[in-house]
Amino acid sequence: MSLTTVQSGASIRIKGTIQDDNGVAIEPTTLVFTLYMIDGETRTIINSHNNTTLAPATDAPGGALSHLLGAASTALADSTNNDSETHRIRYKWTYAGGGVGIDYVTYEVVKDEAPT
Repeated sequence: MSLTTVQSGASIRIKGTIQDDNGVAIEPTTLVFTLYMIDGETRTIINSHNNTTLAPATDAPGGALSHLLGAASTALADSTNNDSETHRIRYKWTYAGGGVGIDYVTYEVVKDEAPT
């Protein structure tokens, strides 16, 4: 499986569809995300994004997720020891009727090397 590659410090936009248990696009009641580096058995939180609240009406109107991650959120968590890292975003939402959804986006962050 190949991962999407992102240069460290580059802004990226994550797009997708928020759905209920039946696969129907819905605007969530609540929407939070956690951003972390996958490093063995631990999960290093990146840029303090641990259950960070998004605004459903702005970031997922009608279920159309469009989430911008800025440069600080795509930086290498350990640039001293790593030329690349695998990062994952966990999205969690609730919707009318008490439903809960969770989905993940995983991507590779690579060191931004200046041309020589």
